[in-house]
Amino acid sequence: MLLSHGELDLRKYGDNLWGLSEVRHEQYGLDDAGERYLNIRQIFTFGKDYRLNPPVTEDMLTVDLPSGTEVFDERIDAGYVVP
Repeated sequence: MLLSHGELDLRKYGDNLWGLSEVRHEQYGLDDAGERYLNIRQIFTFGKDYRLNPPVTEDMLTVDLPSGTEVFDERIDAGYVVP
C-alpha cells in the first residue's frame, strides 16, 4: 500500500448531536512501473432514515433458536444444545 485516504461527512441528528452521514476511503498501490493505481475504493452512506441511537426493545434483542441447535459460547468457553 502506497497511500490511504479517507473523508467523513457529518449530519446533525438533534440538538448538539452530530453523527456520520458518509464515509469515503481510497487505498492506492504502486505497479511494477512505479505508477500509482487505485486498489480499493469504499463508500458507506447512511440513508436519510438512519437514526443515531434509536430506542432498542427486548424483542429486537431476542433470538429464538430451534430445538436441537448447537451453540458454543466463546465468552464462557462452553457449548450446549438448545432443548
